[in-house]
Amino acid sequence: MDTHVKVLAILHIVFSALSIVAALIILLATGMVTSLVGSAADPSDAQLAIPFIRIGGGAAAAFFLALGLPGLCAGLGEVARRHPTLRLIIDHLALPIGLTGPDALAGLPEVLALSRFPNVAVKASALPCHSARPYPFADLHHAIHQVYDAFGPLRMFWGSDWTRLPCAYGENLALFTHELPFLTEADKAAILGEALLAWLDWR
Repeated sequence: MDTHVKVLAILHIVFSALSIVAALIILLATGMVTSLVGSAADPSDAQLAIPFIRIGGGAAAAFFLALGLPGLCAGLGEVARRHPTLRLIIDHLALPIGLTGPDALAGLPEVLALSRFPNVAVKASALPCHSARPYPFADLHHAIHQVYDAFGPLRMFWGSDWTRLPCAYGENLALFTHELPFLTEADKAAILGEALLAWLDWR
């Protein structure tokens, strides 16, 4: 991986972590999050010490970032197996920052394999960043279909990550609302928000 790509990846991880800390402070202050539960991992989980929160006294949910690094998908599967009540979300389909086309999608089978754990979901966010083509990003359609087939619409959450998109926000949204004929209207409603609300038990 080129040095500038590594730097971008590190900066993305750092800023993502800072944004989560800020969000947790706000949620704790408003009472929407009632407690910080701790870590989902035990010492044998090595680098996958995942912090998680308890929302409104309900189910715990983990926000897992930067899986686009070698070997982490396998480790996350072990965490999911050991902690079946912990809900895990894989950010950006674990696609490596800075890669496009087939190179970006090379690790997708590892992500798809995690669909066997019912407590693992994926966030289909910033996907145009990994397309080598302009809108409608045709080189992503098959991969998105694979993710849909593996996780279903109830464990697949759309997101924009608009600050680094190589396209208009509307094109990123239209990729899901207009360009994927295998999605039903109910699927779109779920992927664009309803499924995430249900996953977080957010009422």
